[in-house]
Amino acid sequence: MKPSLIAILVAATALLLSAAPAAYAEDAQTSIEGFVTGETEDGSIALKGAEVRADSGGMTSQTVHTDSVGYFSIPCGEGSYTVTVKYKGFETAVFSNVSAPGTMEASLQPRVSDLAW
Repeated sequence: MKPSLIAILVAATALLLSAAPAAYAEDAQTSIEGFVTGETEDGSIALKGAEVRADSGGMTSQTVHTDSVGYFSIPCGEGSYTVTVKYKGFETAVFSNVSAPGTMEASLQPRVSDLAW
């Protein structure tokens, strides 16, 4: 006896629906968050608008900018990331093996070539 087309479609649909929760769990969103500051002669200041990029080894990357108090939150999947932080007038900072979910702080140093003599 041959299975009917409807029976095959019902079985295939059931199989796909049962796999959906597992696929969603693998793509669950979390975040890397933290603050970016810059060192100045007067101490540490929050860097508004700093670019923060999380890269998972070339497969995915996400870029955000800090808010008025230097805070950022990068939505991403669980895993290990390289986080790069840039701000005009400061050295670029690169942090390897940053875990998500997780928090971090980046303190940027002034770019020597931009200092007034």
